[in-house]
Parts: sequence; structure tokens; C-alpha cells
Amino acid sequence: MSSLPDYKVHELHLKQQALDKPDDYQALKNYALVLTKHMQYPEALAICMRLSADACNDGEVIAALCTCCAQLGLPDLALPYLKRVPSNYMQAVLWLANQYTGLAMFDETVKLLEQACVTYDNDWNITQALGVAYMGSGQMALGLSKSPFVSTRESIYEHRPDVVRAGWNPDTYWQGEDLTGKTVLLSPIMSGYGDYLQFCRYVKSMRALGASRVLGYAPAGGMNQLLLSCEGLELIDLSNPVDYDCWTENDALCARFLPKEGFLSCERYLTAPPVNASVQGMLDVIEKNASGRTVMGISWNSDASTVGTRNVPLSTLLPLFGLPNVYWVVFQRGWACEEFCASGLNQNAYVVPESISFDETASLVDALDRMVTTDSYLSHLAGAIGKPVYLMGTRALDWRHMNNETQSPWYPQTRIVRQPKIGDWRSVVDELCELCGAQG
Repeated sequence: MSSLPDYKVHELHLKQQALDKPDDYQALKNYALVLTKHMQYPEALAICMRLSADACNDGEVIAALCTCCAQLGLPDLALPYLKRVPSNYMQAVLWLANQYTGLAMFDETVKLLEQACVTYDNDWNITQALGVAYMGSGQMALGLSKSPFVSTRESIYEHRPDVVRAGWNPDTYWQGEDLTGKTVLLSPIMSGYGDYLQFCRYVKSMRALGASRVLGYAPAGGMNQLLLSCEGLELIDLSNPVDYDCWTENDALCARFLPKEGFLSCERYLTAPPVNASVQGMLDVIEKNASGRTVMGISWNSDASTVGTRNVPLSTLLPLFGLPNVYWVVFQRGWACEEFCASGLNQNAYVVPESISFDETASLVDALDRMVTTDSYLSHLAGAIGKPVYLMGTRALDWRHMNNETQSPWYPQTRIVRQPKIGDWRSVVDELCELCGAQG
């Protein structure tokens, strides 16, 4: 029986297939994609360049190539491959814009989308993407003027058939009308956990406009207690039908209220649930193992599609785990947790079980001294409950963190430790070592 973790067994299986069939495009591609996911960027880049040598415009391969170039600090290497991708149809333009953004080439992103707005007569999809690009470059007001994240009833009918198929009636979508005495339902259809946690701060703004009730679905995974602490929000069960006057989305709340009310930054707008027996058991073990050291939570890898902007190679993080005055609580899941445990680093850290609920996660995070994480739901959870956070950021962070900021405009307790240049995680880790070491 192999002692290798499952992710490594899978990787080696794909490698063997590539070796057995060295001229098989699909076998090489599968291996390159998994190497990219597992952050083995030099080897993945070499294969992607080989696959693209014949002017292949395989979107998955070029996207992986761009991720590798971003992580290795080689953005210019990706440009010839991007320049040859046809941009004569809308989806190609949007895809190219995402690649330029991932490479922190914001000027290229904006230029491409501005030209596309002319070509496609201010198409809704292009305009939305341009708004996000402006916001990501720090031009928040200009970006919001393009109404990113805000739909209209007409645009839902035309551009979002998935929403209609899911049973959301465009005729009852809230477009900013008077809410006096009305019941508003927050749709979960376009929101991730991080969006929900970040933008629920604007629920009280809807109540201030006269809404008698603002209803939100309780997400799967046990987040009820945490969200029940949100001022003005009532939680309902997704399986139970409910009467409401109009509906909107979490992202739309941001777009509606941010221009008038700002970020509504405050140290705490959600309250972590009380510690239950399961979490207390974890804390007892952590306290014993920490032996008086500063206790910090950490997460460095996201399974989201934006692998290049939310993932840090474990090898780069080794100096952090070597800090003598810090005991780490690892919130990592999936293959990256397997890699961590296989490395032996788990011998001096507490690995949080994957079975933990969101409410239990909030209780555990609240009991720690600080969090170190990439841009993930954990960063929003910790920020919302007022926990100090060091956010590891690329040059291509999501728009909400803006391009040139080190201080989060949303969470006063969150400090962004950003790459000085694309691909430079080492400088981020060096700064974190100084910051975390000083906490002990």
C-alpha cells in the first residue's frame, strides 16, 4: 500500500500517462493542469509552452500558462500567447481580460474592455467587466458608475437565464424602489460564502430604507448562529417557501449602497457563536500544545478557479512555520492539507478537522490571537467578527481590496501584505515573519 497522499498518487498517475504517450496532447494537458493546481509551476509552464508551440489556442492550456507566469514573476512571457488569441468575439474578450488581470496587467485589461465596449455597443457583460476592472485598479467611483453587480429586470431576462430557470422572477427584482413596509429576500444564486459575510453589513441599510423584513437563506454548512447576529437579518430555511415583495443579491447590496454609505467599515458587525463542546475540545488541545506561544490561524490555498491569486506554495511558507514563538492552527482543506501533513509540519501545528461547521469555525477563529490567510471566506469571516488578519495578497487581488492598498477599506483589523511585484511571495512571507514574530 502506498504511503503517498491521494493528491500525489493522482499526480503520478497522470505523469505516467504522459510518459507512456509523449505525443498524446490530452495526456500532457491533463498532467500540466494538475501540476498547475498543485503549484508546481516551473514544470507545468514547460509543458504548457510545449503544448502551445504549434499556435494552439486551447483556453485551458493558455490560462494555466498565465497562472504559472504570474506565480513565477514572468508576466511578459505570457504576452505572446495572449496576443495571438482571437478577440473577435465577446467571450474571448472576457476571457482575455481575466488573464490580463491575473497577470496584474490592469492597463491591458482596461484598454481591451474599453475597446470592446465600442465594438459591442456597450454590451451588458462587457460593461460589467469594465466596471470591475476600474474598481480593481482603485477607481471605485468610475467602476460603480458602470453598475457592476447590479442587474435590471430586463438584463436578467436577457443575460441570466440561469436565474430565471432557478425560479427567480425578474419582475420582482429590486431596482432601488421604495421599500417601506416591504419584505425583501436575499437570493443566494450568485453569492459565495465570502460575499454573504462581507455584504450582509448593508442589511441594516435596507431596513433604514423602510423594509419591514430582510430575509436571507441559511447557507449549507452551519452558518446560522453567525448570520443571526447580523443586524436586521432574518434567516429562513431554503426548503421552505416564503412570501416576499422583492428580491436582490448580496453583490447588488454593495453596488446599491457603497456609493452613498461607503464601506461601513467597523471592527465588528457579526458575533461569533459561543464555544460548544467540540470547539472547546479543540481549544484545550491547542492551548496545551501551544505552551504559551502566540496562537495564529492560517490558510493558504483555495480550490477556487482563481488558483493564481489565492494560492501560496507551501514551500514558500516554510519560514512562517519555523517561527519559534508562534503555534499554528491550520484551517487548510483538500489536497493542500494532504501536502501539509505529508511534509511533517503538522507535528508542530493543529490541523482543524474538515467536519467543522462554519459556526464552529467562527468560534474557533474568535478564540485565536490572529489569522493569516489569502483572499477567501476565512478572511471575511475573521474580519466580520473583528479578528486581526494578515491577508496575503498578490498584485492581482480581487477588486474589493483595490490595487494599491495595504489596509482593507472594509475591515479595520485587516492588514494586506501584498506582493511588491507579481509572483514575489517570498517578500510577502519575509514581511509576515517580521509581523508574526513581533506578536510573540
